[in-house]
Amino acid sequence: MLIFAEHGIECAYGDVYSFGILLLEMFTGKKPVDGLFSDELNLHSYAKMPLPDRAVDVVDPLLLREVE
Repeated sequence: MLIFAEHGIECAYGDVYSFGILLLEMFTGKKPVDGLFSDELNLHSYAKMPLPDRAVDVVDPLLLREVE
């Protein structure tokens, strides 16, 4: 998938970045516009902070629940 930047240059980086943000939204249950985030804290840095030892701390609890 390619996108066109303002200057008409083809670039897949935007699509890759958007896909990464989508994955972070799915795993954390948070959106980039969540009230938790500010200039200093964004979705990417929120998800990165506990890595590698405590990644489960930012995973949406709904993903961790056991299904009967």
